[in-house]
Amino acid sequence: MDLQQTCVENNQRLAPHLEEISRGEMIDALEPFAKAYLGLYYQLDNSVPPRQRVASLANGELSAAIMQGMQSLLLGASVPSAREIGEAYLLGQGLGVGYVLLAAVEEYCVEDAGAVLQLDARVIAALLCYQFLHTSYQPLPWHERLLQQPPQTVIQVLEQFWAPLQLAGRDFLPGLQTLIRGPRYAQLATSLAIPLLEQWPQGDIYSVRRLMQWGLASEDSEPLLSLAEQRVAELPVAEIRRKVYWLVTAFIIEPRGHTEELSHYIGRTKEKVLPLLDYVVALLRDPGIERRLTAMDLARLLRIIAPVFARNQGRGGLLDDNSTRVLWLFEQLAAYPEGERGLAVKWLSAVRVMRSYADILDSL
Repeated sequence: MDLQQTCVENNQRLAPHLEEISRGEMIDALEPFAKAYLGLYYQLDNSVPPRQRVASLANGELSAAIMQGMQSLLLGASVPSAREIGEAYLLGQGLGVGYVLLAAVEEYCVEDAGAVLQLDARVIAALLCYQFLHTSYQPLPWHERLLQQPPQTVIQVLEQFWAPLQLAGRDFLPGLQTLIRGPRYAQLATSLAIPLLEQWPQGDIYSVRRLMQWGLASEDSEPLLSLAEQRVAELPVAEIRRKVYWLVTAFIIEPRGHTEELSHYIGRTKEKVLPLLDYVVALLRDPGIERRLTAMDLARLLRIIAPVFARNQGRGGLLDDNSTRVLWLFEQLAAYPEGERGLAVKWLSAVRVMRSYADILDSL
């Protein structure tokens, strides 16, 4: 990109429209400069401050009009609603006005990230959505402030934003992974879990499983249990992974009522045991859920899982991945109080198919 030539061309083309640009009315004209501000052009040096990147593409008067125009849009509140943003995304339309808003809020919050909370509610909603569509992998201070609002405030925006995608049967929701992947947004993820599981049965399996885990971490598990039982009844037998996850979720909440159903569905089929093993390991590594499992609950799961896996040794005498994870489950059993552990081990030792693990049970 010849910056000097580009700057001359921009000045010639846009000089007659400085007033409209200043009022934030010429979105098409503002968009490329907003992208420059956000560092989206590889031809521009991103070590240069954002304002200077804009100034490299426009002279002083035009550059000032552009910066003013972005702020006019941010403060004017004439922006798309969360639902309209979702609909546009569904139709494959670009961010358009979104780039301008994202650049404007960066400039607006350069000294105080909390200033974003002073903006109009409709603008705040648009900023929440556009930042998820922009998929910046660095947490931005102003976006963090928006996500730290009361969960219901954020959820209302996200429900509108995601609604067109859910109605269209999409299995991906922009921003969801950011919210549910780790503990950073625990309160928000927990509040999202049940409503989203109810409204979005076709969601991608990883996201659905993570939502189940967040639901299990909630104090009130009755709604999740009812939903799990409903999903188990509705899902066809062939929907193995999804059905296993819902069965395990029901089992975690009410083990006695769902042990037989889980065991009967899983049987000795490795195709079903593998997702069961994956999910149980994930649950035991989740401190918000681990507390739900008693030693007998874990023993019942080991009774289903362990007999399917021989302790196969790979090259170099090392155990394969599945055998290693099964032994890890036995190690978790060892962490329970002696009396509770003893009853679980005694029960497992009496099960014929557990004889291949007799040495481990003896050590417990």
